[in-house]
Amino acid sequence: MTQLTRTRRIGMASRRGVAVTEFVICLPVLLLVLLGTIEICNLIFFRQSLETAAHEGARVAIIPGANTYDVEKQVEEIALIRNIRNVTVKIEPPKFDIAPLGTFITITVTAPRNSSFTGSVLSLEPDSASVSMMKEY
Repeated sequence: MTQLTRTRRIGMASRRGVAVTEFVICLPVLLLVLLGTIEICNLIFFRQSLETAAHEGARVAIIPGANTYDVEKQVEEIALIRNIRNVTVKIEPPKFDIAPLGTFITITVTAPRNSSFTGSVLSLEPDSASVSMMKEY
């Protein structure tokens, strides 16, 4: 083996060592970015799910003959489909079923974040979404 061949082998081995070292240094940063992205996507999905549940509840509430049970059932059904537990529904005005046509009905859906996604490290305080629609014929 010539001196030139030995030098090439040592050079290749040191380059591999540098690549492994760079990988070990960059891996935690890449994992942090990946897990942060997943957590933010879960949060966006959670908020959008609450908005969808509130919207569907409001759609039921504006129909003549609808009652509180119908609205809560619709909201809970959407929440169940989206895997959100411990949903609280607030309806304004409380006696919307006897409110005159043209009255705005507001549905507010609230749920704690930690009951919906496992391992959430973001704020664990409840999140809510509200939708208002006008009662119609």
